[in-house]
Amino acid sequence: MVATYLFAQSVELQPTATGLADRETETDETTRFLRELEARHVIACADRLKDILPLTERNPSDCPLLTRQESKGAIRGRLDLPRYIANRYRQLSFPRAYPVLVNEHPPQTPENSLVVQALTQLASQLGRIDFPRTTAEGRASLALYNWTRSRLRRWPWSEVTRLDSIEQLQRETHHRIRKRQTGNEQGYQLIAEWVAEWQVDLEHIGGGGIQRVEDGLLAFPTSEFFWNKVFEIWCLREVAASLERCGCTLQSGPLPLHRRSIGPIYRFSHKSADVEVWFQRQRPLGQAVWSYAAGGKGFAGIPDIVLTRSGHRRMVIDAKLRMVTTATRSEETYKMLGYVENFRPVLGKRGFEGLLVFLGDGAACTQLLGPQAGRLTLTVVDCNLAAREITEQHFDTAMSNWLAEST
Repeated sequence: MVATYLFAQSVELQPTATGLADRETETDETTRFLRELEARHVIACADRLKDILPLTERNPSDCPLLTRQESKGAIRGRLDLPRYIANRYRQLSFPRAYPVLVNEHPPQTPENSLVVQALTQLASQLGRIDFPRTTAEGRASLALYNWTRSRLRRWPWSEVTRLDSIEQLQRETHHRIRKRQTGNEQGYQLIAEWVAEWQVDLEHIGGGGIQRVEDGLLAFPTSEFFWNKVFEIWCLREVAASLERCGCTLQSGPLPLHRRSIGPIYRFSHKSADVEVWFQRQRPLGQAVWSYAAGGKGFAGIPDIVLTRSGHRRMVIDAKLRMVTTATRSEETYKMLGYVENFRPVLGKRGFEGLLVFLGDGAACTQLLGPQAGRLTLTVVDCNLAAREITEQHFDTAMSNWLAEST
């Protein structure tokens, strides 16, 4: 779901403050997270390109072209005899002009056009990054923006005029590299791999590229906000995987996170019923019951994840990147129960079903029981990856209980 925003190689940075500029109007944290993630991806890609591009510039490919020209005073090139004989009696000017054939080598090749297109789009992306200029990311993005613009003004990239889609240029470039037609296969192969990593093209990215994409998350120091969002998205993926293990059949998804406002991230079917997985949207909970007295505006409530099954009760899931040492968490539990009060028309009549997910030094699971067969499950995810099976069992128990109650 976030793969299309990721890539990087580690970047040396000064230990300065990081993060996007605070904005009073910024309310959608997922949008902010995706924008920051994309910015980190672009900066890291540009930094790696700085090491790759000189290998191509040392021996750029070209397209041999025979052109007809006129050489005055002296023959510079190969004399075009048919034209010379046809026009020899018409030469009245001085010095005399000789028709010649000249071999030129313009850089109008698919691989060079691919470089130009990538540099142009990279500069556009770097120009849109809104990290504060006082941060390490801001300084890096500005320096890389200036580098890309200056590179476009240099030969041979300044001479390239061909404009095609990157997808078409990629296909032609891969074909020419396989046929050894570029004259610099090593340099252009690195460019082709870089483009695949920049676009996170899983068909051409390769194992090493995937690792560099994953490393892109840590190309810069990250804030608590950043890792909170990573944990929420991890839980979203785990919920979907658990639903499949519990007998649900995937119908569509995952939907890209930046399109989450148009519908659920996943759609499943279970015993002829539709199961939907929503991410950070109030829409599946309906209108809030509580509202502000001053303006009558409803008191918003946006859980991390909401599961719906047509005609049956919802399941509300919240992921909290907090280390817990006890089996219960009163603060987060009361917040979850607050959804029951605020969205009573949807949640209250059928009994509340909720799941809270935390981090801890050991996997654990605790349940609270309520009216109308309501249930709130508190799951602790062990930081040790060796305990993953236990974590999956806890997720599966919560999902299977909800599916059974919703049947």
